[in-house]
Amino acid sequence: MRFWLTCTLFFTQLLADAPSWFGSLPNANPYVIIGYGEGKSFEEAKINAKNDIAKTIASQINSSFEIQTSLKNGDVNHKAQENISETTQLSLFDVKIIEKAVIAGDFFVALSYENLPLSSKLVQVGGKALCGEPHPYLLQTPIFKNISRELNCSVGAQVTRDNNQWYLGHNQYRSIIKRSDLHELMIETSKKGLHVRASRSEVKENESYSLQIDGIQNHGYLSLFDLYDDGRVVVVEKNIDLSKLHKNAVIYPDDFKKDLELSGGVLEAGKDTLDLYVVLISDEPLKLSSFLLMGQNIEKSEIAFAFDKLLSLMQENSFATTVVTNRALKK
Repeated sequence: MRFWLTCTLFFTQLLADAPSWFGSLPNANPYVIIGYGEGKSFEEAKINAKNDIAKTIASQINSSFEIQTSLKNGDVNHKAQENISETTQLSLFDVKIIEKAVIAGDFFVALSYENLPLSSKLVQVGGKALCGEPHPYLLQTPIFKNISRELNCSVGAQVTRDNNQWYLGHNQYRSIIKRSDLHELMIETSKKGLHVRASRSEVKENESYSLQIDGIQNHGYLSLFDLYDDGRVVVVEKNIDLSKLHKNAVIYPDDFKKDLELSGGVLEAGKDTLDLYVVLISDEPLKLSSFLLMGQNIEKSEIAFAFDKLLSLMQENSFATTVVTNRALKK
């Protein structure tokens, strides 16, 4: 009972020291997220407010500061380390300060962030600066088609990786790519007569399937990649010499590895996931040391997040893609 009473008095004291608007600003716009932060400096308060926004959009912000609060002689002792540095895993480029205050040495801030659909967000922040030479794969995706239609130009935006987060844009005009956005960047298409399709477009966990690859030329090198819907990539096959294959159509893995089986799987238990298979044909063997091979442990390795690197290879070579939906087992 004494512990509960102490905690109640403690949090009542903290709330009494906050400005009246803190945590309760009206928000009629469904696309606007308001984040609140408090700290011993303005920068610390902003970091905490960004963290509040990040939680709402299911991303993470890590900061290297640690706050210790204690009750001593009836006074609230709020102590924060001085070496605060923002190590955000989510870079929010266009937050706006809507309220700020300093009360008894404590800083309070409210930030707003307009969480529009990715195409609308990029049109808003980048405008015509996004116009440029389009990527032969990305230009066919729904997001790029929407941006191109809004700006009435070809879109030269790029997918980039920064601080463990995916972004889409050009130079300083970038916006966060959420998991649902990545799904829209995974489409079935082809370039220069090469085609690939799965024997099953939807598979259950552990259900086997195969890939049929058509339009294979008699020279060059074939590589096969699997892109997960969080942006991780594994190399399934690399640099198969087509001059020795003598086939213009194959079934994978049957025509290559009798002991290998492609089967449905999910990244998170109970949640469906997508695989984008990408077939590349290059004139020379590809240098793939920056990619992980299939079968390697990829769970915690940042090197596995190689969607941007794969897109670079697709820009320079013939490609074909197909999407497989993996249905999770019901709990």
